[in-house]
Amino acid sequence: MALTYCGDKAGMASLDMNRIKRIIADNTGQDFQHHERQVEKQVEERIKNKCEMLSYATNEQLKRLEEEADSVAIKMEEHRSINRFWVHIDMDAFYASVECRDKPELRTVPMAVGGDAMLATSNYLARKFGVRSAMPGFIAKKLCPDLVIVPCDMHKYIRESNIVRSIFQYYDPNMFMGGLDEAYLDLTDFVGQRIFPVKCKRIRYTGDCICRLPLIPSNQNISEDAERVVIICNRCNKERIAIIDYVVFGTGLDDIVNQIRFEVEQLTGLTCSAGIATNKMLAKICTDLNKPNGQFYLEADRYKIVDFMNSLKIRKVPGIGPKCEAILKSIGVEKCSDLFEKRAKIRYIFTNLHSEWLLKVSLGLDAWEIDKGSNQKSAGIGRTFAPKQNFTELCQILYKLCRKLIKSLPSSRIVGGRSATLSIKFATFDYITRCKSVDFVIQNVEMLYPIVEGLLKKELVGRHDAIRLLGVRLSDLIFYGFNFDEENGEEEEELQQGKEILKENKNN
Repeated sequence: MALTYCGDKAGMASLDMNRIKRIIADNTGQDFQHHERQVEKQVEERIKNKCEMLSYATNEQLKRLEEEADSVAIKMEEHRSINRFWVHIDMDAFYASVECRDKPELRTVPMAVGGDAMLATSNYLARKFGVRSAMPGFIAKKLCPDLVIVPCDMHKYIRESNIVRSIFQYYDPNMFMGGLDEAYLDLTDFVGQRIFPVKCKRIRYTGDCICRLPLIPSNQNISEDAERVVIICNRCNKERIAIIDYVVFGTGLDDIVNQIRFEVEQLTGLTCSAGIATNKMLAKICTDLNKPNGQFYLEADRYKIVDFMNSLKIRKVPGIGPKCEAILKSIGVEKCSDLFEKRAKIRYIFTNLHSEWLLKVSLGLDAWEIDKGSNQKSAGIGRTFAPKQNFTELCQILYKLCRKLIKSLPSSRIVGGRSATLSIKFATFDYITRCKSVDFVIQNVEMLYPIVEGLLKKELVGRHDAIRLLGVRLSDLIFYGFNFDEENGEEEEELQQGKEILKENKNN
């Protein structure tokens, strides 16, 4: 069972997975390997438990559960909405693209952003070697010896994210940022108000200087009507020619999303990809289908949506991680069509909450509901250890804490938070907390770790006391209205449910 490494990001097709896993195994310590074996053992135990539960299911029970699922599906279909136009926009390899824009010499080499302890992202050249986010830099260099690693510059990424956000807000004032590099927009109202095509000024660059983006592809003809402005670059002292012309965007949804992506590239020199669909979940799935620098439109037609989902592998669904995938595969679920076909078995071995979420997924219905209200104000984790001064060792502990905290969020239906707090207790027993608030939702390790690492680094400047405790906390929380991450939540409930069913069936 392979839970350690996942090569499902854009630009990672046709990888030699066996080679990658072998290199990772050869370059990780015993503690990590022991942890991975424990995780696999836990998953195997859950698979065994569920398969044993299923072995006691009678045909009558499964028939009744299938009828129940069908009844639920009919009610779900009654609430299906195909009248909204949702767009998910994802910046292409965001941190890496910002660095490549600012340092042209990085554009033609495999590179990543982060450090030896952990990478935040990698460019598409590096992904061809299996280098990806959340991978230790020293392992990435084993996979790709020529890899160039650039330190994180969160201030720069936040600045660029704010520029992008300002573009999105024009089209949907209530848009929701899923992180620094992704956003959800409801374009329904904007599309309804768009009556005439829009003519936009376009500036692209050519010449010996390649410092400014976007560049005109060498094989693309330049219109004779285009205006040309010659500039000597202050950075490289070479000639840069600005080509100025105009492009027209129509009134259709596809055209409007193209215009948004065009404006992002014009203002930042960065590209983004988009998914267009009737709900947020489908839009996010669609974004990955034409990456990088592309878009995919799933038409607002119930039958086309269901056909689309039927052919989709379950791992492509946000919220179905490697553990959940392994459990579903153990009962013969490979694609989303199998989620519906095996709906009775799924309803038998999973909780009602989770089985109904999977049923929604199979039908292509919106299984995401964002809720900003909850009594819980924060979520945190901490660890005490023998006093340490080595910054690399402290960063490794900090990363593990970030990973555990993020992993724990779905069980409390938490999307993420807008404030991160670092707690430090020194060997002198001095205790300090440092907090940083941001205007986006911190919802993964790649976003959380650089923030708290920066707080730690700043606090240790000029201070040589050993540290004996580190803690990480998220506050100003955003909640899911629906708990969809089975692999992180409800495990105890399901395990107890399974034991009770087994006990009952054995007694019978």
